[in-house]
Amino acid sequence: MDFEVRKFRRAGILELWWDKDLETFQGDKKALKTVQEYLASLEDQIKNGRGLFLVGANGVGKTYLTTEVLKEAIRQGYTVQFASLGGLVEMFTAGWHSETQKRNFQRKIRNVQMLAIDDIGKEYRGGSGMSEIVFDNLIRYRVQRKKTTLLSSNIAPKDLKGIYGDSVASLLNECVKIVKVEGEDFRRKLWK
Repeated sequence: MDFEVRKFRRAGILELWWDKDLETFQGDKKALKTVQEYLASLEDQIKNGRGLFLVGANGVGKTYLTTEVLKEAIRQGYTVQFASLGGLVEMFTAGWHSETQKRNFQRKIRNVQMLAIDDIGKEYRGGSGMSEIVFDNLIRYRVQRKKTTLLSSNIAPKDLKGIYGDSVASLLNECVKIVKVEGEDFRRKLWK
């Protein structure tokens, strides 16, 4: 396994995305252009803690574009991590019983230079409100320390306010640029 692929794996980028690149992206050209412009000023974006929030239907390329940003950040020497919100909640709660797990969450999630949280709104949300609390605290921590966060969701940002509250919506306005990703579900095309 080559060195770059090992870095992708350590960052939580799954095998499906290792051999993809922006040149072969077949989705929304406007969203692609926005991501390319973001990457052209990546150093400045990371220095100022500015991320992207990719929003759209299933299978339009949100995760594809997100992982391409992460891969380029890795190539430029930044620390990155890719995870789902459900996975982050699991990591956070594991730290309640293990100091090692707590330190791992701090290092890999809270303090990484670029964190991507995939499929916001799809995590299990029980009556405890744990997902909402972890997401609020994590976004607040990262915004206040100018840590770059990338998000993807099928849920429009205005609708996330109803799930995660006004404070998260306000924080997101401060730290991410919304990118609407449109198009046909490419997964359906694969089976045609």
